Amino acid sequence: MHGTMICLKWPKTTVMKSKSLPLPLLLAAALFPALPVQATVPSPLVLNFTFFIQASEVTEGNLFKGEVEAVRLNSKDLLALLATQTVQTFPKGARIVVDPDGDVYVTDKNGVLIVDVSAFAFADFGGDLFNGVYNTVTEQEKSKIYIAFGLELNLPVEGLVLNMTGLAKENFSASKPNNQGTQTLKGKIACTVTGRGTLESSLILGEGKIDLTGKEVETDL
Repeated sequence: MHGTMICLKWPKTTVMKSKSLPLPLLLAAALFPALPVQATVPSPLVLNFTFFIQASEVTEGNLFKGEVEAVRLNSKDLLALLATQTVQTFPKGARIVVDPDGDVYVTDKNGVLIVDVSAFAFADFGGDLFNGVYNTVTEQEKSKIYIAFGLELNLPVEGLVLNMTGLAKENFSASKPNNQGTQTLKGKIACTVTGRGTLESSLILGEGKIDLTGKEVETDL
């Protein structure tokens, strides 16, 4: 048995009532057209995650002993890792932004793009369920959307590969367009995630939370 060296210098660290639908309704649901689901808006990533790694394993006589170490990974930690990956120094106030298409960027505090880091971090807004009201003419919307969400990290310099998944719940709203066709979109996602991956080929398992809150103004020209 052997010990595992950890090179990362991070510090240790409303439910809906379910109902059974009659079979005819279930069959009819399969015939519905695609729902007007909004996969949120560009949003800063707030990550609070802890992963666990086997720090040591040793046999002493007839006893086998193992020790698991906890490592914290938050938004600030991830930003520092992305700076290493891209060989850049990010300015104070820089943040990680997740786009609705899954791409991930680093921007300055004013939202100006610094670098696309989608090669190292990518989000997946998978299958979704729509609960709310959408106006097909004005595109005004107020809804709660259930999303199969995932965030994948692949950081070769640190030897870290991590896939976090969970059920995300998004509160989404789209205002009625004004006379100029301008519409305000707001999305707020909260997601409890579990994760699995490797750190320098050693298995890691983890759990945590991801929050995405954004606002966007669109004009239909």
